[in-house]
Order: sequence, then C-alpha cells, then structure tokens
Amino acid sequence: MIMKDNTLRKSYILQNLPLQLPGLEISPLFRHATDKALHNVCYTDYTSAEESRQKYAHYEHDEIVDIDFIWHPHATQQSCVPDQQQFDWAVASHAREHVPDPLGWILEVLAVLNDGAVFSLVLHNKRYCLDWFRQTSSAAQWLQWWLTRQRIPAPQQLYDFLRHCTSDDGEI
Repeated sequence: MIMKDNTLRKSYILQNLPLQLPGLEISPLFRHATDKALHNVCYTDYTSAEESRQKYAHYEHDEIVDIDFIWHPHATQQSCVPDQQQFDWAVASHAREHVPDPLGWILEVLAVLNDGAVFSLVLHNKRYCLDWFRQTSSAAQWLQWWLTRQRIPAPQQLYDFLRHCTSDDGEI
C-alpha cells in the first residue's frame, strides 16, 4: 500500500497503539508519525536534532523534531534510554532499512518495551524508493549480521547500497 497523504499514513501507523501510555518513536526525522502535543512519546535517533538539521539543510524539510535521547550506534538502546524507562508502544517508520543488524535492532527495541507492548514497524516498498535495484536481504545475512553484532554498516553493505541505489527521479 502506498500512502502519499501523510494524515492517512499516520492514522494507519498509529491504529491500535495505546497512545496515552508512554511510547517511543525511532528515527522520526522529518516524517514523524506521532505528535508530542497529542501523544505520550519520546523521540530517539542516532544523532541530535541539530546534527540532523545541519546534515539535511539542503532538503526542504523544516519539521525535524527535537530528540529526547540519542541511541548511539555503539551502545544498546536500553543503555541510552534515560532512567531505564520502559515503553508500552514503539513506532519505527522507514528505519529498518538503515540498520546494519536488523535482528539485533529489533531485539534492542523489544528490550525497552513492556510485556504486551505493541511495536508498529513500517517497512518501505522498495519498488517506490532508492532501493529499487537492491537485492532483498536473506535470512542467512540477517543471522550473520546478528552473530557478528554489526553496529555500523559493513563494507559489503555500503557497497551493495551504493551500487544499487537510485535517486527520486530514477537515476542511478
């Protein structure tokens, strides 16, 4: 399903989440699904909002949200959460494809969720983004990355991304 309407996208992502309880949005950047004015949410990313604003200054996105805590690439999420807080729900939209160890990443998210919590994981459709030509990761790759505890992308992952990525207009 492709959703160009951001309101529809947000309602689809947030359905069935207990938004009045403490929640976590991972890597919200400029297309966050939640709103601090409406939801009991903490934002986390691997960089501060200021670093993201500088990094993406050439894009026309002025809605980069302030981050509550940084999930450092060489630390577990559990060690980065202030006061060892636990959450009743989590949202990650288009974040999974940017992590070098998907299985380890999912397990780290689950480690900061209470029993019975809901994890709304939004995966991109590679037919409509820069991953058009990339191969789908295999279960063997996921296991290898988890067993080697990839905290930053391996050279193979970087090469694969750069070799197969396209721009928004379909150019390689």
